[in-house]
Amino acid sequence: MGKKEKEKKEKPLDKMTAKELREICVTTGEVVGVHGMNKAELIAAIKEVRGIVEEKSKKTNRYPCAEGKNQGAQRQAGTSRRNR
Repeated sequence: MGKKEKEKKEKPLDKMTAKELREICVTTGEVVGVHGMNKAELIAAIKEVRGIVEEKSKKTNRYPCAEGKNQGAQRQAGTSRRNR
């Protein structure tokens, strides 16, 4: 009579198994090659199809003074030696 149907809530994508994610991709029909994708690729494909923009977290550097002028110069010097 006045009974409301509860909407089926979907688990967050990162909590789903790769098998569940593949099923979602297959049912949309917009993603190709789902059986060769890993979990991260499946999540990215689903987000793209659904138009979900991933929020980039503002991570702060835990060690702001860890890379001083000398360390940066050493790192650059180490990189240039490898490229010889």
